[in-house]
Amino acid sequence: MGNNLTTTTPLPEGLAESLDRRFLDSCMYKRQVKHKFGATSVESDGIKFPSKLEERCYQVLKTMKNSGRIRMFLRQPSFDLPGGSKHKVDYCLFTEDHVLFVEAKGRDLPMGKLKRKQVEDLYQIDIYVVKDAREIEMVIRTHG
Repeated sequence: MGNNLTTTTPLPEGLAESLDRRFLDSCMYKRQVKHKFGATSVESDGIKFPSKLEERCYQVLKTMKNSGRIRMFLRQPSFDLPGGSKHKVDYCLFTEDHVLFVEAKGRDLPMGKLKRKQVEDLYQIDIYVVKDAREIEMVIRTHG
């Protein structure tokens, strides 16, 4: 029975160092992944947000909670839809008397509108769309 030892051919001079450098470079620099709709991801309070608008809404809601304007809020509650799909609403707000659902949308695309309509019909709720974080105050004043 022969042994399974293999011999290696030495790499040409300088190639080993070049490979090491490229490997280290690829480990050190993460590839920047673009958002499918061009939104810029942001991090705040250790939470990653898919858009600046969603992060600004979070800051407004946090301020409203701390001032007592709302009791609490939840991020990204998920609703099951027929066919095994899900729809996540950006925020669920609790006022003294109401529960409100808010989505922060820079661009409100047809698929999002369809899923939102399905959730509203299936769960008998209203989902309010805001294009600016300051609109949350108006939603609460009008519907909360």
